[in-house]
Amino acid sequence: MKINFLLPTPGQHPVGGYKVVYEYANGLVARGHEVTVTHQMILIPGATALRQRVRYAKSRLKRDWLPTDWFKVDPRVQMRLVLDMTPASLGRADALIATAWETAEIAVKQPASCGKKFYLIQHFEEWSGDRDRVLATWRLPLQKIVIADWLRQFAASEGQTVHYIPNGVDFSAFGTDVPALSRDPHTVIMLYHNFDWKGSCDGLAALRAVKASVPDLKVILFGVPAEPPDMEPWFEYHRLPSQVLLRSLYNRAAIFLSPSWAEGWPLPPAEAMLCSAATVLTDIGGHREYGIEGETTQYGQPRLSASLVPPLLRLLTDTPARVAQTRQAHRHITQFTWDVAVSRFDAALHN
Repeated sequence: MKINFLLPTPGQHPVGGYKVVYEYANGLVARGHEVTVTHQMILIPGATALRQRVRYAKSRLKRDWLPTDWFKVDPRVQMRLVLDMTPASLGRADALIATAWETAEIAVKQPASCGKKFYLIQHFEEWSGDRDRVLATWRLPLQKIVIADWLRQFAASEGQTVHYIPNGVDFSAFGTDVPALSRDPHTVIMLYHNFDWKGSCDGLAALRAVKASVPDLKVILFGVPAEPPDMEPWFEYHRLPSQVLLRSLYNRAAIFLSPSWAEGWPLPPAEAMLCSAATVLTDIGGHREYGIEGETTQYGQPRLSASLVPPLLRLLTDTPARVAQTRQAHRHITQFTWDVAVSRFDAALHN
């Protein structure tokens, strides 16, 4: 089967949704499919057509748009960068898979020769587009695949039938190297992001509040943007860490904090569980995919930094409870494999 995934931008920076697409591409090509991942070049507003073409040619030549520094794509996957997604640039395929609202609008306009049309929905992406326009893509005549039950429920409320396929976790990239009991019990790790809905400001506020009760608290931050302003001396920040470094950071931390207001099926907390870090998460649909209150995680409320303080203190000051939670979470998260997810995805494409 010839499969073409559509991504709305180049892939040089770590993005959870892109990682999911690359995992599916790797898994499907390993099953004998011919897989292409087509990336749309970001156009410069107001630039001439000549300038756009020159910039595109330079980027293709330098290959600086690829996820080389943060994800290993199987060499059998054809990675393409196009200036515009047209029938000619997309070519013939058996399955054309939109992966974001922007590419859903593109996919629906393509001729049948480009493939049977699917829409991999990983979130409700109103942060990157007008809400009504994003919602309209859910109603397009595309076969829809969602990664979380809350997305399945939302689709049902819109009268849409979908395939529900939870993500997997990469067991070759992440795992426990340092036993939970051997770690500094007062080290917390958090993904830092400058999107408001990621809740980083809430997380930082909660950690500053916790510091008053845990004077030797240490915080590890990692992310794509520049380090946050007003870095505390007890913070450390790792910008664009490699997968190897990220694994070591997870293994240093006693607790992973995720203060997001909304998530599809977030990978970092699941990766941290696999690395035996306890988790404090906001009680949202994406976290509920694998977060069981009091068993695999402790919950606070989104948009309420004060609600994150009690569960953080509970785990920071009760080592037996923290270690017990990490063991339960590790056992639970091992059911989410890419092998299972890819098999179900493959079946959906043949539906």
